[in-house]
Amino acid sequence: MKIWVTVLAILIGVAVVIGVMRDSSRTNEPAVETAPAAEVASTGDTPQAGGAEDAVSQPDAEADTPSETVQATPAPTQPDAATTAEPAVEPVAEQADAIPGLHAVIVDEVRPAVIGYDDPKSPFKMRVVFTRYGAGIYEISLADYLKTVGKPDHYVIHERLALPDPKDRTQLKTYEYAYAALEITVNGTTVSLKTNDAWLAGDVVTNDQISSVTYTATLADGANVPVLKIERTYTVKAGSYDLDLEQRVINLTDKPLSIRWAQNLQGDLVNDSGYLGDRRKYVSGYFALWWDAQKAGIYTQDAELVRSKIVGSKTANVWPHAAG
Repeated sequence: MKIWVTVLAILIGVAVVIGVMRDSSRTNEPAVETAPAAEVASTGDTPQAGGAEDAVSQPDAEADTPSETVQATPAPTQPDAATTAEPAVEPVAEQADAIPGLHAVIVDEVRPAVIGYDDPKSPFKMRVVFTRYGAGIYEISLADYLKTVGKPDHYVIHERLALPDPKDRTQLKTYEYAYAALEITVNGTTVSLKTNDAWLAGDVVTNDQISSVTYTATLADGANVPVLKIERTYTVKAGSYDLDLEQRVINLTDKPLSIRWAQNLQGDLVNDSGYLGDRRKYVSGYFALWWDAQKAGIYTQDAELVRSKIVGSKTANVWPHAAG
């Protein structure tokens, strides 16, 4: 069964560059420049498994109980150059200045966030529980599928990823969460977003068509003057197994900002292998310039990869199209 995302990947250490949008309510808003390529997310600052006392090192207790479609902003179309004897000369972009003391503003308020329902009588097909840790996903359960016939134990298709201690693989050491924000780099300064303290869930909006919630985080300079705001909106639609994630970075200054963004993608589905073995698959995706020259979408057609043939192999070629 194909589940709600166009890109599946092993979730640790994957980084993507997100198109940055400006706040339409501000006048004379400076353009925000995005970094040209994605970087591998840092493996440092890993959350530790444990209880609820330490919110940063023990995020597993931070499920907000009482949501990739990541949209990139298309590059503007360049006008045709006039035919002249001299080659075109592109202007050199002004390098943005570093922002002293850049940090994520701590949010004391805690709000639970759950969208959709797993009640078969509701119009929704799934229930999504979030965690404040990076504004990621804690668990997804289905409305129309049960683990056991006759029991109200709804089938869980996605949950936090428990990682063993490398020194003792019988002991759990860390947890990771699908779609959790990892870090943002602004004008060369990197700020970790792998925290409970920076993210605040807004009001959950639910009607007979959609169920949605927006997480926000704010970055400020050393004088605590706001520099930018991050918005992450998760939405599920009635009758659909899709989970949409729309993200915006809003420049709150009067100067241009250079932005690089890193986040987790989706991790493994729950392994419920029976006598047929492990039937899980990955869906790979990439920018296909012949399909979308503006890189506004990810090409995933005919890109299903059998998990058991990839995980543990040191030589597996996971590129979906040999001629791609």
